[in-house]
Amino acid sequence: MRRGRATCEANHGHFIKSIIANKQVLYLMHDDVAACCESYDFENAGVIFFSDEQYAKRIQRYSYKEHDIVCKQRMRLASGLLY
Repeated sequence: MRRGRATCEANHGHFIKSIIANKQVLYLMHDDVAACCESYDFENAGVIFFSDEQYAKRIQRYSYKEHDIVCKQRMRLASGLLY
């Protein structure tokens, strides 16, 4: 089910503030492959990132049991460092 624009923007704002405050981003990996999900807006699937371990554990428990939670303190992006 699609969420409303205001809810998505609020969730995105919380995500950005949390990764900046905690100086970390988490994701799920299994056999060197990151967990991905389908996108409503794009053709390709996207990597699932989390702002804190609580969220990562919830998704891991229900959908990605074979994946491990990976925490990155710093992440290099094409445009530079995440923060």
